[in-house]
Amino acid sequence: MEFLRSLYFTFDEDAKIAIFTGLRFYVIAVLGVCVLLYITSKILTSSQETRGKMTAFVFGVILANIVAIFYVVYLLQEIGILQ
Repeated sequence: MEFLRSLYFTFDEDAKIAIFTGLRFYVIAVLGVCVLLYITSKILTSSQETRGKMTAFVFGVILANIVAIFYVVYLLQEIGILQ
């Protein structure tokens, strides 16, 4: 964590703003992909057997992305960027 903290604080303010803009874009993009994946799975599933498998897959992808977002926020808190 000390390495990440020292690396982050060596950036100037413009770079820090770019990092947060990138993180914000990442979160919005991930949530958008999850919504599109959910809608696509509803459209493409025709049989009951396929629908169950697709629903489980979509749920797993959405859950994994939410966990990834929370992990990034946790790392930012550990580094001391977020309070």
